[in-house]
Amino acid sequence: MEVAQLKGLEEDFGLAKRRYAELRRQKRIFNARNRIIGGDTEAWDVQVCDQKMKEATEKARQETFAAEMRQNHKIACIAEDRERRDRKNLCKAINDFQQSFQKPETRREFDLSDPLALKKDLPARQSDNDARNTLSGMQKFMGEDLNFYQRKKFQEEQNREWSLQQKREWKIARANQKCAEDLYLKTRLQFDETAKHLQNLESTTRKAVCAAVKEFNKNQVCTPGSVWRGRQTHSHLPSVPKLP
Repeated sequence: MEVAQLKGLEEDFGLAKRRYAELRRQKRIFNARNRIIGGDTEAWDVQVCDQKMKEATEKARQETFAAEMRQNHKIACIAEDRERRDRKNLCKAINDFQQSFQKPETRREFDLSDPLALKKDLPARQSDNDARNTLSGMQKFMGEDLNFYQRKKFQEEQNREWSLQQKREWKIARANQKCAEDLYLKTRLQFDETAKHLQNLESTTRKAVCAAVKEFNKNQVCTPGSVWRGRQTHSHLPSVPKLP
């Protein structure tokens, strides 16, 4: 006894189906009544039924696919949310672990990436006499000392004092110059008065001398022995006034 195989059963089923379809076709063809009317209504009804069944089957298949897609989308969203939540929890756990056991200050190379390294480091120089201020370090130049602002303020105050002193000296010099000009003018006026007085005195003296000489000559001409008399009367000539 042979065991029936699945492939053989499928072939027998297909053969029987074709035989049944052929018998139905022959029945429709050789049916005189249906041939006279001109159409196979039964075949048409079967075709319409088959078409409706096919459309219903396709619609059901599409709805099944749509439901399956919605289900898959929902599952994907749930899986994505779960993955996001797991990733967030993992990152939080990693951050908590790093904050607790892996602090930046405990790293060996932290001094190379310390954001506060410049604040913690010593300044380039702490004073003008700092031992680290070597010539090759180029940390101190002319006019860049630490007391630059105090020195600048002192210089400004000194310049202001110098300016005020210059103004005072200028005023004193102007006053001295004015006094000197006034003294010069007064002296010049005194010299002019003295020269005028001397000129008047010289003119008066010259007139007196001329009058005396004229009188003496007149006496010499009119009186005999005028020589001896003249010698005696010479002492009676008017005296010339002395200059002051």
